[in-house]
Amino acid sequence: MADSQTSRLDLLDMPIRVWVPLTPGDVFLAKIGDGPVLFQGKRSEAVTAKADEWRNEERAKFLARSATAADRDRIAANREKADD
Repeated sequence: MADSQTSRLDLLDMPIRVWVPLTPGDVFLAKIGDGPVLFQGKRSEAVTAKADEWRNEERAKFLARSATAADRDRIAANREKADD
C-alpha cells in the first residue's frame, strides 16, 4: 500500500506538460507527467490551469485521507493504552 501512496505523491509533484496544436482551431492538451488524466482547452494557460487545479484537488484529498488514517491510528493506540 505504501508504494501506491508514493506513486500518487510522485504524480502530484510531476510537471505539467502542454502540447500545442499544429492545426489552428484544434485544442491544446496537457498532462501531468505520464499520468492517466488528459486536459483539453482552447489556450495553453487554460489547460495548465485545469491540470494544476486537478493536481491541487488530488493533493487535498490525499492529505485528508492521510489525516483521517493518522486519527484512526491515534484513537486505536489510545484504546490499547486504556485496555492495559
